[in-house]
Amino acid sequence: LLDPEGMLWAATEDAGLFCADTRRKPLRFERVDLPAGTRDEYVNGLTQGASGRVYACGEHGLAVLSAGKWRRYTDKDGLKQTHVAYALELRDGSFLVGYFESMGLSRIRFRADGSLEYEAHPVQGDRLDHEKVYMLGQDSQGRIWVGTGRGVFLIQDGAAQHFGLSEGLVGEDIDNMAFLADPGGDVWVGSSSGLARFDAGSYQGPPPPPATAFLSCAMGERGFDPSLPGPEVLHRDGTLMTRFSGMSFLG
Repeated sequence: LLDPEGMLWAATEDAGLFCADTRRKPLRFERVDLPAGTRDEYVNGLTQGASGRVYACGEHGLAVLSAGKWRRYTDKDGLKQTHVAYALELRDGSFLVGYFESMGLSRIRFRADGSLEYEAHPVQGDRLDHEKVYMLGQDSQGRIWVGTGRGVFLIQDGAAQHFGLSEGLVGEDIDNMAFLADPGGDVWVGSSSGLARFDAGSYQGPPPPPATAFLSCAMGERGFDPSLPGPEVLHRDGTLMTRFSGMSFLG
């Protein structure tokens, strides 16, 4: 991560966090002592938001650099798990956290005192609660992208649309933070099988659910047309029997 002030940040798998001032020659990396950290800490995701905050995701929690000071957040602060893998600051000032284990996402906002306020999950229901997150991104239209081990989810208006091999991805094993948003709305996503581009101009939103066709309907021994008002039958004929078909080749 190269920040606007010329500081180059480097996360390591078993040696913590380092930074170097690119304005000084020769380039020299120095260790960053994170709160409650260790010299062999696994630091994974490393991002900076529009607020200027730097987010370092490690096995001992989420470390955030704000106004020149680091602060560490763990499960004691409300995170689902102390070991976090990725963080992304969104345009509205909140941020997303993805965990090292398959625990989905959290959407969080900072209070004035620096403590965490947890907001409603970006997706209604529990569709992403058990996903292993490898990538977080936000495109030029504000839509959220989440990469997992089984494809990409596009989150918009509380709903998540899945993109996999059948939707054009070259592979569903998404690489760590392999995401690029073009100003025009297109999105590039990297996977272990190659690179894919989302064409925003041709995207028309999630497909409508498949229609259901009733082949036959009967109350007892009496058949009826389901498009018309229901028939009146005796109690002994109150058993409803239908035959229907889902008009889709999808499972």
